[in-house]
Amino acid sequence: MRNTTREQELAERARTYIPGGAMNRAKAPREDMLGYMPWYIERAEGCHLYDIEGNEFIDYRCAYGPIILGYRYPAVEEAVRAQMETGVLFSMPSPIEGELAETLVNVVPCAQMVRILKTGSGATTAAVRVARAATGREKVVSCGYNGWHDWWVAKEGVGPGKGIPACLGGSVYDLEYGDLAFAEQLFQEHGKEIACVITVPYDFWGEPRLDFLRRLRSLTEEYGVVLIFDEVITGFRLSLGGAQELFEIFPDMCTLAKAMGNGYPIAAYAGKADLMELAVGLQIDTTYAGETLSMAASLATIREMRERPVLEVVWHRGRQLMAGLRRIFDDNGEVLIVEGLPPAITISPATGNPEARQFMKLFIKHLYGQGVFYHSPLFVTFSHKEEDIERTLEAAAVAVARATDEM
Repeated sequence: MRNTTREQELAERARTYIPGGAMNRAKAPREDMLGYMPWYIERAEGCHLYDIEGNEFIDYRCAYGPIILGYRYPAVEEAVRAQMETGVLFSMPSPIEGELAETLVNVVPCAQMVRILKTGSGATTAAVRVARAATGREKVVSCGYNGWHDWWVAKEGVGPGKGIPACLGGSVYDLEYGDLAFAEQLFQEHGKEIACVITVPYDFWGEPRLDFLRRLRSLTEEYGVVLIFDEVITGFRLSLGGAQELFEIFPDMCTLAKAMGNGYPIAAYAGKADLMELAVGLQIDTTYAGETLSMAASLATIREMRERPVLEVVWHRGRQLMAGLRRIFDDNGEVLIVEGLPPAITISPATGNPEARQFMKLFIKHLYGQGVFYHSPLFVTFSHKEEDIERTLEAAAVAVARATDEM
């Protein structure tokens, strides 16, 4: 175990001023991983993180998905520095806004027009508002995680005691990815009330359900419902044009974020021109939508992905990692299961094995202990090299052995 004195001191101080000790609930220090998982990261380079004591970790969290090229990627950093010389935010639009919008229209299949925002949750909320305005309907069908705003959290059954107005209850139907039978039922019973279906095109567990997506496409067309793909995670990661390009299933609108800016805060909602033009008359505004540094980062990121074999490398490295993990887990009796697609790999405990969940917790702890920063899904970047994959598999083998010893 590492020396954790400084980590604990920083966490105690942070909790005095920050609820939970972190700006994001998911990044809060975990007591059960103390000494294994780093609580604080001081710097990052490529696919490597360095904690406050200088310990190195091969990173597969990638800041929860935004890092597709690698941390401090030179071409992106150079573009941001160049833009900084002319300004960050202006009193009127900057030419870079049109340049980025045109670029997105050229690479994202469903995009005829684009508006930029700062967060994925903001983009999904904007897309839903546009859909409600377009249809004059209020009901929403949501599949997957679409953000933290009230309209979505209400579907989770969180009442007014948790900050969500009770009047929102029943406004959003929760559809499980791949549940065709329930999708059919929702449209039969409520089709004329539904404004939109907003769905993750892939949830990274098991295989993509193209039959499910195709049926949603046909149902939404039949009932005059707007189909929105939430590509906050899948966009620019599965392919340059996102899951819609990879699967050749095209929504009316989509939302983008994360890998779009290689770590810089930027998001977008895009879609058919007749829908997007409605945004002009809607209250969807934020002061920092025109912030230029993130737009410069996004343009540089997309340029690198167009000119270099970024996704070919990501898929190749991901396949290597998946194959290696499967070999290691198979040798241990298949307690853990590897699923997903190569750019974003999931590990889950085998169903039917009562000890699998505890084994997985121990495995993750020791993976951290071997210098691999775990996340589910495991995000692979252009900066992951052959030696990083090899080191990760060596670490996984050690973690499995140590977890086995502790069971």
